[in-house]
Amino acid sequence: MKVALDTLGAETKFWQVAMKPGKPVVLSRVRGRLYFGLPGNPVSCMVSFLLFIAPAIRKAMGQTTNLLPPIVQTRVAASLKSRGDRRNYMRVRVVARDGELVSQPMASQGSGVSTSMVQANGLVIVETGVTAIEKGSMVPTVLVGPVQS
Repeated sequence: MKVALDTLGAETKFWQVAMKPGKPVVLSRVRGRLYFGLPGNPVSCMVSFLLFIAPAIRKAMGQTTNLLPPIVQTRVAASLKSRGDRRNYMRVRVVARDGELVSQPMASQGSGVSTSMVQANGLVIVETGVTAIEKGSMVPTVLVGPVQS
């Protein structure tokens, strides 16, 4: 996508974002219009859409508040591991339990495993430099669907 946009003389606004999944995202302007290019892996594409394109569409439609999905604090129900080389968005199932929000990580976190998005309604944010999050820790979580009871 980036090569095609460059061939058209696009002005690249950003290319490759320090996040996982979804690193190869591009935003370019061609003849006064914005174009997004999304990654090819299914989960990378979905996460990038939720974090970049959906808010851009909301703004283009005139929405001025709540452009981004909400971020809440959840208690992680299992330990998480990350390489720590970039911000990681890990798919989780968020449920309301005993007066708090609990996030249960999906079994597989690979960017090509589209089934990891089927039951997920949240994305735990693991910041750059963090390689492990212990079970029971409070973590920021992007809500991408309704919380279950």
